[in-house]
Amino acid sequence: MAVTQKFKDMALSFYGCDGGNLDSAVWTCGLEWGRGYENNEIPESELKALKLWSWDTDGETVADCLRHQYNQKLAWFFSCLYGWDVDNYKSESIKNKLFCSEGVGFKMNAFPISFKNRDSVSWSPKTKEQTGLNSFQVYKEWCIENRGNHFYNLIQKHNPKMVLCTGISSSNEFLRFFKCDISSIEHHNAFHSGLTNDEKTLIIVAPFFGGSNGINSYSKMENLVSEINHFSSLHFNNESWFTTITTET
Repeated sequence: MAVTQKFKDMALSFYGCDGGNLDSAVWTCGLEWGRGYENNEIPESELKALKLWSWDTDGETVADCLRHQYNQKLAWFFSCLYGWDVDNYKSESIKNKLFCSEGVGFKMNAFPISFKNRDSVSWSPKTKEQTGLNSFQVYKEWCIENRGNHFYNLIQKHNPKMVLCTGISSSNEFLRFFKCDISSIEHHNAFHSGLTNDEKTLIIVAPFFGGSNGINSYSKMENLVSEINHFSSLHFNNESWFTTITTET
């Protein structure tokens, strides 16, 4: 069974990504977008490529997007990294245009399909027919290879300094998705890391932003950012690494 063209169009696009500014020094990456589809089946209308999006596209606003808890934690991260006032992260995110087309940050997800319960995925006959993929595991491997290539090409073009991935239990999937050199992978106290793009881009895999065991307080976020920033500053030999970017012409 061959992978369907409609699914390829969907997966090899910005589908499942909030978007933002690809020329930002810092990208973020989750596993998949939240909420899921009805009955875990993709509506036919969703099987299409999506253009680059952002938090200021088609009437969307940063304030609207910050209603979601995960996005609030991402705003904490950028506040701690860039020295914004974390107690006023909402107004700081609006002022600095977080995940906006000409602002700070690019937000994506590694996998395009959203499942309501990823620990117990029912791969229905309809999903198999729509994608041309025989199982959830085959789907994951296809995305790691092919959707990973799609975003790796964008990394080579835009040269972000770091991609922050959230979900340390999926560290192997993230590091493979972004084509990290296996010899570069390190396990640190608070995160895992790998190098890609000829060592010009750091892939950082941190605990999930939320939940009882994840990053769920300002103090945990401050400690995480401090460790990531220290490691990144040493790698780039530049304490202001997150403000520096070089884009391919």
